[in-house]
Amino acid sequence: MHKKKDKKTEEIKQYRGFAFSTRALFRKKWRDLFYVPLVGKGKRKYRKQIPKSIKSYFWGNLALTIFFLDDGWYDSKKKTVRLSTGEWSRQECEWLTDCLLKNFNLQTKIYPLTGNPHHIYIKRNSYNEFYRRVNPFLEKFARDFPKYPLSLSMKNRVLVK
Repeated sequence: MHKKKDKKTEEIKQYRGFAFSTRALFRKKWRDLFYVPLVGKGKRKYRKQIPKSIKSYFWGNLALTIFFLDDGWYDSKKKTVRLSTGEWSRQECEWLTDCLLKNFNLQTKIYPLTGNPHHIYIKRNSYNEFYRRVNPFLEKFARDFPKYPLSLSMKNRVLVK
């Protein structure tokens, strides 16, 4: 007999990069937060598990949210970075872009206008500036959680010392 696959989990797995569940954002239950596999070099898949002790960091800091949403995609022609918001609705994407504009003065664009998944695009220069400003926080995070893959990921990001 075949095991029944969770339909929702199957839907989420189709997205490349990380995805956040809507429930995790708005009900703030840590167990509702999940990540999908990130396809790396050599077609190997990675899955990041998040310790519960990170909860206080995550909910209190927009910088870490954006760090996890960044799926590593970069358009060299338009010079934009993409945040992969997975199953988020248009309204939730607008909520995040509003936060980015008010807190960090980041100009963003949501695409596609209809349908899912939505992606948020940020100009590369603005994104680099954003990470320069939040760098001390991310470095502290890496020190506090040395075994967590985030500290390794930081080396490949746009962080500038």
